[in-house]
Amino acid sequence: PLNLFHKIIHPSDLHIAHTDFVEKMRHAKDDEIVEAEYRLRHANGALHWFRERAKVFIRHENGDLHQYISFLQNINENKVNEEKILESQRRYRNFIKYSTDGIYYMGCSTPISIDLPVEAQLEMYYEVGQIEECNIAMAKMYGYDNSSKLLGLRIADIHAGPHLEENKNSFRAFVRQGYRVENVETIEEDINGNTKIFTNQAVGVIRDGHLLGIWGSQQDITNKRAVMEALKESEALQKAVLKALPDLKFRINKDGVYTAIYPSTSKVPGIYAKPEDFLHKSINDMMPAYLAKGMNYNLQKALATK
Repeated sequence: PLNLFHKIIHPSDLHIAHTDFVEKMRHAKDDEIVEAEYRLRHANGALHWFRERAKVFIRHENGDLHQYISFLQNINENKVNEEKILESQRRYRNFIKYSTDGIYYMGCSTPISIDLPVEAQLEMYYEVGQIEECNIAMAKMYGYDNSSKLLGLRIADIHAGPHLEENKNSFRAFVRQGYRVENVETIEEDINGNTKIFTNQAVGVIRDGHLLGIWGSQQDITNKRAVMEALKESEALQKAVLKALPDLKFRINKDGVYTAIYPSTSKVPGIYAKPEDFLHKSINDMMPAYLAKGMNYNLQKALATK
């Protein structure tokens, strides 16, 4: 039987199943169960996982091991399922690690009862909520080079305190929508005190009527918001100028160069430049930078929708 055992066992498992196992049995107490897991080759050539459990059966008069009784169980299905779970966990961890979105788990050091009024839950959220897990993308959003530096930080710390109404509203929406929220904005600070604007997705972990924590992801939209605000300001200035000068008309080619000017009918001298001052010159030449930027944008936008 031992020769057969050596023939069908996976070579990498021989030491575990024989040498180590026998040595453990020699030192085992009478009521001790010794276990080992290894692979054996089936008659069809496939490898199957087995678990062996053994107990001392007979000893020599001097107390040394003479015989042990052993039970063998086929655990191949369990092992295959365990490997699938581990592989799924590895993929999941890699997804979190390499995602460009900030991904985090905020744990509640004291579970928050969902039966409390919303404002009481909000107060506890700022008191007991802290980052327990996050990826490097999340850390970089706050100016850190290592995700471990965010761990343990309270929500009040990264929200620049519990006083901002915008952030309070994000949690209120989270509770009202069944402890789940999408595309809600928060205003926070990085380690240098710079204001950051994030859009968030989050789902709560609820158990036995208590909020245990929140899984979430966020995107940094600070720069995008700044560009949008600048564009709005530019467009507003342009509209104000055009509204103030309703009878100033001109033709501009696709390169932003004035090709024709239709002078104002206003009799007030000195309000408008002479046509020859504009002709064959570009918007950038004739307008302030802040106004030229908006006019060029609208020109390209108009050309794209022709």
